Amino acid sequence: MKYSGKGFIAVSAAAALTLSAFCLPAYASEGNWSLPTAGIASLIAVSGSLHEAMPAGGTADLTESEDIAVSPEPETSAGEAADVNASAPEYSAESGEQAETGESAGTGSAASDPLRAGIALLTATNKTSLANEPDAFGSGSVTESALLGITDGGAGETEQAADTAGTVSEAGSGADAAEQAGEIAKQAESQSGEATQQAANAGSIAAAEGASETEESGDDAAEKEQASDAGTSLAVADVSDYVNIRADKSEDAEILGKLYKDGVATVLEKDDGSGWIKITSGSVTGYIKADFLTTGEEAAKKAEESATKVAEVTTETLRVRAAADINSDVITLIPQGDKLNIIEEQDGWYKVHTEDGDGYISSDYADVETVYPQAESKEEEAERLEKEEKKQSEEKAAKSSSKREAVVDYALQFLGNPYVWGGTSLTNGTDCSGFTMSVYAHFGYSLPHYDASQRSCGTAVDSLADALPGDLICYNGHVAIYMGGGRIVHASNPRTGITTGNASYRQIVAIRRIIQ
Repeated sequence: MKYSGKGFIAVSAAAALTLSAFCLPAYASEGNWSLPTAGIASLIAVSGSLHEAMPAGGTADLTESEDIAVSPEPETSAGEAADVNASAPEYSAESGEQAETGESAGTGSAASDPLRAGIALLTATNKTSLANEPDAFGSGSVTESALLGITDGGAGETEQAADTAGTVSEAGSGADAAEQAGEIAKQAESQSGEATQQAANAGSIAAAEGASETEESGDDAAEKEQASDAGTSLAVADVSDYVNIRADKSEDAEILGKLYKDGVATVLEKDDGSGWIKITSGSVTGYIKADFLTTGEEAAKKAEESATKVAEVTTETLRVRAAADINSDVITLIPQGDKLNIIEEQDGWYKVHTEDGDGYISSDYADVETVYPQAESKEEEAERLEKEEKKQSEEKAAKSSSKREAVVDYALQFLGNPYVWGGTSLTNGTDCSGFTMSVYAHFGYSLPHYDASQRSCGTAVDSLADALPGDLICYNGHVAIYMGGGRIVHASNPRTGITTGNASYRQIVAIRRIIQ
C-alpha cells in the first residue's frame, strides 16, 4: 500500500469522524470528554508522525510485513515538506483508487496499516476508559471492528468519513491539514456537547412529564378515593316513617330532630360496637341507632333514587307552558328566583309542578340542582307544621267561602216562592226552618225541621260582625241564612214568601256556622 501525507491526514480525519459516530454520543450522555479527546489527539499524532517520517518527494512502500515507525523528532526541512506537498496529489489519487477497489480494507495486522494502528490506539484508549469507568457506555463498548465499520451500519458511516477526509485533503496538507483536523475535532466536540445538552434537556422534560403524570395519576386516585369515601360515608333512613336523632348514644337522650324515610345523612362516626352511628343531615348533628340506617354502597344508590332535581328560575319572569313547545298555551308565570320541582326532562324542556298545575319550562332559563331529603330539627318541624296548618286553614276557608257563596246563590234562586207553614218545598211552599233545612240538604248538610233545634247546630259565632255568608241567623221563633253585608234571605211570612232583608230587623239570639 502507498500513502501520501494528505492521505494520512484524510484517513486520520475519517477515523476521527468514525470515532465520533460510535463513541461521542455515549460519552456525551455521561458528560465525559477527556477520554475520546485523548484518543482523537493520539490518532492525529500518529498520522502526523507517519507523514513526517515519509521520504521527501517520494512514496513509502509500506507492506504488511513492515512495522510502522513513529518518529518523535521530525527532521523534514521546509523544502522537503514542499516536495512532499507537491507530490501529494499522486498519492491521493492512488489512495482514492485503492479506496474504490477496496484494497485499503485488507486483512493485515494493526502495525502494518496506519489506519489500523490509529484505530488500535483508539480502541486501547476506549478499553482503558471502560476499565476505569465500566458504566460509562452502559452494556456496550466501541471496538476496533466498530471503528473500521465492520457493523451493519458501518459502511455508510465509513463512506461519509472518507468523503470528509477527502475534503480535508483538498483543503491543504501538513500543518494546514492538521489544523483542519483539529477544527473537525472541535466541531465534533461542540456537536456532541449540544447533543449532551439536548439529552439533558430531554431527560429534564421526561422527568417533568413523568412527575406531572405521576401527580395527575395521584390526583385521579385521590378523586376516586374521595368519591368512594363519599359513597360509603352516606346513610339512608330505613324506616316506614321517621327515626329520631338524639344528642347522645341513648334512647333516653334528648331528641334533636327527625330523619324521615329515605332521608340522607353523612356518617361522622361509624358504629363502635355501641349500636349507634353519629350522623349529620341538614342542620342536625346527632346519633341514630344503626338498626334504622342503611350504609355503604347500597346507601349511595338509595340516595340517588330519593334525590330530587330542582329548577331555579334565572329570568325575570318565566312562562310555564302546557306543552314542551314555545307556541303552547301559558299556564302561569313564575318570578325569578323561585324553585320548581322537576318531574322529567325532555329536549331542552323541564316538566315542572306548579300551584296551577304541571307544565313545561325552557331549560335555557333555569339552573338545576340535585336536592337530597335531609333531617329536620324540632324547631324546623314546629315551624313547618305551623305553616302547614295555616295553609290548610286558608285553603279550607277559601273552599268553604266558595261553598258559602254557593249556598247563598242557591237560596236566592227561590225568591218569590210561597211561604207555607210546616212546608219544605223550595218551589211549592216552605216555612223558615223548612227553607234553611232544604237549602243545606242540597249541599249535604242535615238540619232538623225546627228553628229552636237549629240553634244548636254547627258552631257558635260571637257577633254579626264575625258572621260569614251561609251562617244561620237565629231569632226567637225564626231562622234565616246570612248573605253577608248585613243582609239575610229567608222564608219570611205568608204575605212576602221567600225574600231578602236586613239581618238586624229583629233581635238576634244566636248565630251558628254550619259550613266550617
